Amino acid sequence: MVILEQNSEAMLVLEALVDKVGMRNVVYALGQIAGAKADHIRPDGQDTGLARMWQNNANKLDRCAAGLTRIYGDPE
Repeated sequence: MVILEQNSEAMLVLEALVDKVGMRNVVYALGQIAGAKADHIRPDGQDTGLARMWQNNANKLDRCAAGLTRIYGDPE
C-alpha cells in the first residue's frame, strides 16, 4: 500500500488542489475517476473483481461527496 508522506511532492500537489477547488470537488472527481476505471475494465469481462472494487470505491466516494455537500452546502 502506498501512503503519501507529509510534504512529499504528491501530497503538496493534492493539498494545492484541495485549496483551489475544495475537498468536496476533489472527492467527487476521485469518485468519477474510480467509476470510469470500473467502466473501462467491465466490458472485457476478464477481471470482474477488479471492476467491482473500482465501482465500490466510486460508490463510497460519491456518498462521501454527497455527505460533504449536505454538511457544507453546494460549492460555488
